Amino acid sequence: MMSWVKAASFSGEDVFDENADDLNLQSKEWTSNMKKRIKDGYVDGVSAGEEASLQVGFNQGFREGAAQTVAVGRLRGIV
Repeated sequence: MMSWVKAASFSGEDVFDENADDLNLQSKEWTSNMKKRIKDGYVDGVSAGEEASLQVGFNQGFREGAAQTVAVGRLRGIV
């Protein structure tokens, strides 16, 4: 049996109380939504940062590799 059902049956209160505080529920929902948005933003930021740093590293490695390949090609051509 669910805990809220047990609590309602022991307290003698109506489960569907029309005077219940909706602000508390809205506040919890707002907090939950904001936590999800913050987490999603963090994940998106990490992904974008990884992509940017990977691209920079690839560009640098490609330039260095191309320069070495040209040097080796010239040496082979001379030999």
